[in-house]
Amino acid sequence: MIHIDIGGEGKYPAAINLNPSPTTTIGIGAPVGIPIPNHVAGIGESMPFADDFAEIIMVESTPIYPATAREIARVIKPGGRIRLFHPTDSSTPYGHLAHQDVIQAVGGKSYTYNSADGTTTTLIIAP
Repeated sequence: MIHIDIGGEGKYPAAINLNPSPTTTIGIGAPVGIPIPNHVAGIGESMPFADDFAEIIMVESTPIYPATAREIARVIKPGGRIRLFHPTDSSTPYGHLAHQDVIQAVGGKSYTYNSADGTTTTLIIAP
């Protein structure tokens, strides 16, 4: 099963970590500057993968631009799962708005949860 983590730095051991940097930059749970496992150089707006390539795509706290939404729709396999996780609140509804862009680009069924801790999580099942 092919799993892409856009902006990933190694949180999910089996995932392909699509990231412009070959080393960690966040420092949460791992030191900064270590090589990212399963690294593929790239960005979400221009993924170096074939159409219908991945069964799972995740984006956690990495920006989603309109081109990212289109690329996710292109790269996800039919029936694939997309998980989006972003901070959001009433003054900066970024997570909700960015997630809507992906929902519109992909289609399929979607489920969105707004947590009391100020995060928005969306699961999309591609048609």
